[in-house]
Amino acid sequence: QVNGKPLAEKRSELCYLAFNKPVGIMTSMDPNGHETIATFLDLKERLFPIGRLDVASSGLLILTNDGELSATIMHPSHDHEKEYIVTLEQEIQNEDLEKMASGMMILGSKTKPAKILRVGKNRFHITLTEGRNRQIRRMCEQLGHEVRALKRIRIMNIELGNLLTGTTRLLTQKEISILKSLSM
Repeated sequence: QVNGKPLAEKRSELCYLAFNKPVGIMTSMDPNGHETIATFLDLKERLFPIGRLDVASSGLLILTNDGELSATIMHPSHDHEKEYIVTLEQEIQNEDLEKMASGMMILGSKTKPAKILRVGKNRFHITLTEGRNRQIRRMCEQLGHEVRALKRIRIMNIELGNLLTGTTRLLTQKEISILKSLSM
């Protein structure tokens, strides 16, 4: 209210986009020398990413103006799955994959267990339920491995699929409904 009179509430329609972020684009909406999602996509409306991907990583981000859903999904108590495909510079041994799967000490505490699926000599899928800063890169570095490419391919029920790099698509009503039900 202003001067005792109710303000007409102007609410934007809720928007939910899947975005295949290219390497080199900052997830942050605050530019620090790199191009950001907002500038790359020339967003006219304020959409923010649910979660982050570092500048050197690519793949799925969900962009929305639904603050309530974003806060629920990002809250660490919910253990929402995020799946990545990791390509290393060199071959990785099964023992190292097992160490990552069981949890490792990084940033002063042990990571939660992860699901790992080898898909090549130097390539594997990893599914995390937490999202520490540069977590996968830090785990690999601690084991003596350099990450060549890191791409997120799934967040909960939303899959990257064949979405081209640098493009977006609207989430379907079914995807949104499932996403909301899983985030509770």
